[in-house]
Amino acid sequence: MARIWEYFERLDWTLLAATFTLTAVGLVAIYGIGVSQEPADLFLFHKQFVTFGIGVAAILFCIFVDYRHLRSYGLALYVIGAALLAAVLFLGVRINSTQGWFRIGSLSFQPVEIAKITLVIYLSAFFVRRGRGRLSWLTFGMSFLATAVYAGFVLLQPDFGSAMVIFLIWGAMAMFAGLPRYAWVILPIIFITVAGFSWTFALKDYQQERVISFLDPEHDPRGTGYNAIQARIAIGSGGWLGKGIGEGSQARLRFLPAASTDFIFAVIGEELGCAGI
Repeated sequence: MARIWEYFERLDWTLLAATFTLTAVGLVAIYGIGVSQEPADLFLFHKQFVTFGIGVAAILFCIFVDYRHLRSYGLALYVIGAALLAAVLFLGVRINSTQGWFRIGSLSFQPVEIAKITLVIYLSAFFVRRGRGRLSWLTFGMSFLATAVYAGFVLLQPDFGSAMVIFLIWGAMAMFAGLPRYAWVILPIIFITVAGFSWTFALKDYQQERVISFLDPEHDPRGTGYNAIQARIAIGSGGWLGKGIGEGSQARLRFLPAASTDFIFAVIGEELGCAGI
């Protein structure tokens, strides 16, 4: 019993409190979306609540595991993540023009979310093993290639946004691991060159439109910029204290697409206001 209590004493209670607070706000927002429908539909709320229970179980499990032991399984986890990303291209289902989902009964999940975790573990082990205060260009390049494999599978779905997130994960970890000498001068030049080449030859028209609309939603207000504009309207209409749970007109009247997933932040802004945000 004393050993168990010792584990709990070592917990980062601030981080845990922040996690549970964000989860509670998300559950409240999803509940509000469900009860605002005619008739009320709480399937997504129940699904999220079950997922929350699974997450709590995972936290309890991880309390009693020394995370440093994961270093030994970094490569195996990386291979598992790559296998999932490859398998979904052949065995997955297509949702919103992206074949990036596995469906089991009425539940579905994106393997890219698991791959993000396996990539973090692999890169952590890789940088610890090969990095000594500052990464060499060889180590830096090898870590990039490992990340590019994941991103390549994701782009084949196609899911441009998740691929960019994967590269951002790698970039942040490499920066904290210690970038190679003169990287702050060389990397921006490489980035601008690759970005220009990709824009001209690699990105499809709809992908270019998404980038343009991200920078300027008013460029195509009824097309690619519609979602961002509706999200902005939702957040602005919430004011300081919000309209109340289930009273957000943008989500209730379906002006705000993917309200319970991609645009949950806008729902929180409309229903709980600036205070809730």
